[in-house]
Amino acid sequence: MGENHQQLKPQFWREKFRAGETINTTAALCPGYLQANLTVLPAILAGAFESFCQQNPKACPVLEKLPTGSWSPSVMTHNADLRYDLPRYRVYLPSNEQRWIEERSVEAYWQKDAVAFLTGCSFSFDALLAQAGLVPRHVEMGCNVPMFKTQLSTTPAGDFSSPLVVSMRPVSNTKIQFVSELTRQYPQAHGEPLTIQSLQNLGIKNIHKPDWGDPVEIKANETPLFWPCGVTTQLAVQSALQKHPDHWAITHSPGCMFLCDKKITL
Repeated sequence: MGENHQQLKPQFWREKFRAGETINTTAALCPGYLQANLTVLPAILAGAFESFCQQNPKACPVLEKLPTGSWSPSVMTHNADLRYDLPRYRVYLPSNEQRWIEERSVEAYWQKDAVAFLTGCSFSFDALLAQAGLVPRHVEMGCNVPMFKTQLSTTPAGDFSSPLVVSMRPVSNTKIQFVSELTRQYPQAHGEPLTIQSLQNLGIKNIHKPDWGDPVEIKANETPLFWPCGVTTQLAVQSALQKHPDHWAITHSPGCMFLCDKKITL
């Protein structure tokens, strides 16, 4: 890859993923473009999941809901195929005691009654922070963002319920207000961070051992800030499948997002 590979457009990467190439995370790819969580469910569960997203818009901002059976977004991209165009997927099979399997493509699992949702991701505003001279630590380190399951509740809808999942970025103590005001402008990417809370209030036992993603350095003059995270939807899906073990689901693998052609804008 060339030195400027991170600056290439989303279609370039979607074509690479479709051809079988994979990466650990899409963080730092395609600065300025929206990235999205993927959730695919049978139509019978789609209505309740959409309600869950509407009840929890900070964690689950819906960017696009596709028609039943469709795998090609028409709002966030054109000429994309959700069955191939992400680096890694999680597939939840009926009555699978292992909960999920990781796959590089999901054509074999896509059903006629599949309803796909794209929801917002905080990777979308990382480039804006970098432009302001505040390169997120996970981008600086070339790794995935750390994500944590909290003890904070979301609002249930139907059979979907979940604790809130958050992503974490260390921020200089002198820049907390600036970062909060900047990210507040982008609700499609989770908006501003949570009001500063202690790790104890969040239920995070060890800031250096995330539940998903990679640990990052937190310097002495920094405070960890937490944003609602789209992995919340995956826990909600798992809760629904526990009640409906005969159903299936497809999601992205945490940190391996769908790259949209739409740019992040106010």
